[in-house]
Amino acid sequence: MEREPEMGRRAAVSAGGADGVAFRRGGRGVCGGLVAAVSTWLLVGCTPVPGELEPLPRHPFPRWVEQLEVGSSDAEIVRARFGEPHAVEQSVTGGAIHRYRFAEIHWPDDDPDRPVVGARGHLEPRPRTKREDIGASIAAFGRWLDWLMFYPPRQPRPAAPRYLPATIHHLEVRFDLEGRLVAYAYRSEPGRAPATRPG
Repeated sequence: MEREPEMGRRAAVSAGGADGVAFRRGGRGVCGGLVAAVSTWLLVGCTPVPGELEPLPRHPFPRWVEQLEVGSSDAEIVRARFGEPHAVEQSVTGGAIHRYRFAEIHWPDDDPDRPVVGARGHLEPRPRTKREDIGASIAAFGRWLDWLMFYPPRQPRPAAPRYLPATIHHLEVRFDLEGRLVAYAYRSEPGRAPATRPG
């Protein structure tokens, strides 16, 4: 008769105690550590091996600049080729000045976010491997466990921006009152730019 409270107390401790704090801390550490370890192993195995990927082509920005013709190209042609300018201002002669800036990132071959050359010669996101699909499923299961067992659920942390070496292209084009190209200036310089996975 005297041993029943002792057994009941042990059962309560093994279940996490009256407030469940011990169970929550232990469960989060085991589940989170296991999911993190498996996900890391999967990502390491999915890293592309240098030398197995097709070299990335250079961006055609300089070639586009060479195709500009003073007196012939107009604002509509320039906008169709280079997109919306980053800055627009009025010139002293009454025309417009458009400024463009483009960062051409130099991706390392072993970067998991490095794009690949598609069948049509365009850059495309690298397709996920079967191992990466498994890793994504395991990570989703770990998030589901957190939602099921813990309240309030953990909030995902925003990914920290990554900066990689890049070639920064600068282009300034000047138009007259009729929108015809009258002058342009182009230069490029080495720099760094935030890297995001294409697509």
